[in-house]
Amino acid sequence: MALADMQRRQVAPPRVAWHVEKSRLRCVVGWQGERPPLAEVLPLLENLGLVLIDHRPEESAESFEFFRVENPRLGEVLPWLAEAFKAAWEHTVDRDDFASLVLQAQLDVRQVQLVRAACQYLRQAGLGASPSYVRGILSAHGEFIRHWVEVFQQRFDPAGPSSADSRLAKYADAATTRDEFRVLDWYAGLLDAITRTNYFRRDSAGRSPVTTVFKLDPARLPFATNPAVKVETFVHHPDVEGLHVRYGPVARGGLRWSDRVEDYRDEVIALAKAQQVKNSLIVPAGAKGAFVVKAPLAGLAPTDAASEVRASTPRSGAGSTAAGRRRWPSRRRCSPGPGSRASPSTRSSSRNGAEGDWSPPRSPTASSTRCPSGTRSSASASPPTPT
Repeated sequence: MALADMQRRQVAPPRVAWHVEKSRLRCVVGWQGERPPLAEVLPLLENLGLVLIDHRPEESAESFEFFRVENPRLGEVLPWLAEAFKAAWEHTVDRDDFASLVLQAQLDVRQVQLVRAACQYLRQAGLGASPSYVRGILSAHGEFIRHWVEVFQQRFDPAGPSSADSRLAKYADAATTRDEFRVLDWYAGLLDAITRTNYFRRDSAGRSPVTTVFKLDPARLPFATNPAVKVETFVHHPDVEGLHVRYGPVARGGLRWSDRVEDYRDEVIALAKAQQVKNSLIVPAGAKGAFVVKAPLAGLAPTDAASEVRASTPRSGAGSTAAGRRRWPSRRRCSPGPGSRASPSTRSSSRNGAEGDWSPPRSPTASSTRCPSGTRSSASASPPTPT
């Protein structure tokens, strides 16, 4: 499904109500418009970790019945289930089985998205486990992940206490397998490495950001890293994900659209190292960033795919849509040609290669975009090779 179709559906979010009835759990979904196919609805309910036993269509709603979950806090969790379903339907959170942590670990939908973002970074860093496997371990260690979220909130919430007594190491030591210990230990180490986040930011309407950002100190990470890297900034969004690396407090480098969804962090670090060498006579340090598009782009022409990326690439702050998306300018930046004088911002993007370029990854033989006389296009980035 194209992103535009999903955005159109977000105009009229469904009404969701959960009820406990004897031995069953019942969910009533009221649609404000055309009723969607069941094939689009059922996966979102199954991601919550529930077993469907009956479905009854009504006049303007649908009723779904599930086996009741034995949970002493079920009454408290029911509103979170409604929020989790609506957020998944509006695509303001990822659609995967991490949603089952609402029931299994008693986390609300934003806390689950926080845990999910941490998992995505750790996978890029080489955790070596699938998201479903990690989710299963976290479900089995509900006390650990609840305390992880609690410590995160106490450390970074401006309205909360400034310090927290962490028991994460104690919980990690209770792991019964090597895989469990590795996952829990890396989660605990990642929390120690986070120095800043946008998680508690609110816009003028009081809405929380759809995008989750971690600024990291690589020296504190629980795994081996390049000691020359000073800052990593990880960005997670349901449609887009990316990483930016800096080798120093004053650094410059480009941002590129990567096609390496599974290991773009390795690509960014390699490109940043090359940029560090290139910048040795210009500024003290190099930098590089890349983002990957997780939204479905299969079957789209390159120009159509680029349009989808511009529409789905998140920007926090003013100008964001209700779903956390912002439309980017469709124009390309052109860097100065011989004999032309560029402004500092233009010179920056021209030296950075792919910075400001939202064209899809393409082969080196692809023709460049025409620009006015005396300029050359900055959209000449080839597929992942050091530039």
